[in-house]
Amino acid sequence: MDLLRRAAENGVEHVGGLDPAGIDRDPAGQLDALFDIADATGCGIDIHLHDPGDLGAFEFELIIERTRALDLKGRVNIAHGFALADVPAARARDLAEQMAELEISLTSVAPVGRAPVPARMLREVGVRLGLGTDGIRDLWSPYGPGDMMEIARQHARMTGVRYDEELLHVLAQTSTAAEWFVGGTGEGDRDSGVTGWAGGTDDPAAAVGLGVGSRADIVLLDAENPMDALVRAPARQLVLVGGEIAHDERR
Repeated sequence: MDLLRRAAENGVEHVGGLDPAGIDRDPAGQLDALFDIADATGCGIDIHLHDPGDLGAFEFELIIERTRALDLKGRVNIAHGFALADVPAARARDLAEQMAELEISLTSVAPVGRAPVPARMLREVGVRLGLGTDGIRDLWSPYGPGDMMEIARQHARMTGVRYDEELLHVLAQTSTAAEWFVGGTGEGDRDSGVTGWAGGTDDPAAAVGLGVGSRADIVLLDAENPMDALVRAPARQLVLVGGEIAHDERR
């Protein structure tokens, strides 16, 4: 913890923890130390919480209690959070409602072999959710290319998503909504799914958050609309990075 404290004192924006019970076997001790650093330095906290079931839910409660006691609203994120899918729906919703009140966000994945987090319920109560990949060809997850569209599709299939509005929300959680977690505005996430489309615009550029002044990192697909791109998985034809062609299948 001394290294984390020194890092925070020197300007690190977030410090992190990992399974306070499952790894450290001292949930109160790990969390007390992390929250003390955040309270003293003004940094945020990101806690990777894989612990399942009642144990994981108990750790959610500890995180919520400390966030409320130290008034760290909007400065705490829980990653993975699989316990929300393990406990009864009423308990998961109660935890989520408290997270929404304290602006505790959640980042997760589309896990193979276990239930994904209840994204629909989290959206209903107002928890900010971002979906992504846990790792690419490492000991955690050696499969897949790390493609966000693939992550979105896997999550949509695992959670039984079928309707356009829900497909747009899944796309948002792997793109415009998740932008907030890496320093962007993430303005397209709260109520409207992918920016533009659920708001009624027919502009495909607006649907994927493109606009004047945006960095020109673009993957172009031959699809009718964002929902078609998600369900049909067309090949990537052109990839731009910073406005420069990085990959071109049209040739």
